Amino acid sequence: MYIPSREAAKRLGCHPCTLRKWADAGKIPHIRTSSGQRRYEC
Repeated sequence: MYIPSREAAKRLGCHPCTLRKWADAGKIPHIRTSSGQRRYEC
């Protein structure tokens, strides 16, 4: 199941920018939608 950035950041207790940095570094799994939005695996 994949969730939006805001929800993932809220669950992890971090800022969405931090979440993006982690995803770019390969630290957390994510996908991109056809419109380019990120979704994070929970």
